[in-house]
Amino acid sequence: MVALLDEHGLPTKHVIYVNESMVDKVNELIMKGGRAVPVGHLIGYNTKFPPSPQGDIELSVLKREGVDLSMFMVKSIPRLSVRGGYRPLFTKPIIIDINPVNDELNIVFRLPPRGNYATVFLREFIKSRKPEVDFA
Repeated sequence: MVALLDEHGLPTKHVIYVNESMVDKVNELIMKGGRAVPVGHLIGYNTKFPPSPQGDIELSVLKREGVDLSMFMVKSIPRLSVRGGYRPLFTKPIIIDINPVNDELNIVFRLPPRGNYATVFLREFIKSRKPEVDFA
């Protein structure tokens, strides 16, 4: 599954279920054009699983764990219900500036909104041996 990206590089609600006949085109949208991103399910009461090996795996895991989609509907407190959706499997931070200052490194960056955490990005950044290359 891939989500199309808008002009700002943010995922839209347009999700494509990829099949063999479109793999090359989708890979081009992801790698060359930056117009799509692979996504995974955020499971909820309205999640639809396409007939595919991936859908079969997800359904079997839910079954093995004893999870039914109806569990995500909380009738007594509707605000706690989770409809479900999609989430990009990776995100690329926008590096605005990197400056070494004495024994420190100042980095200014931006992450796409919703569900991306600076602490996670910084952990990956710190692990990198060459952040100026990995995150450029």
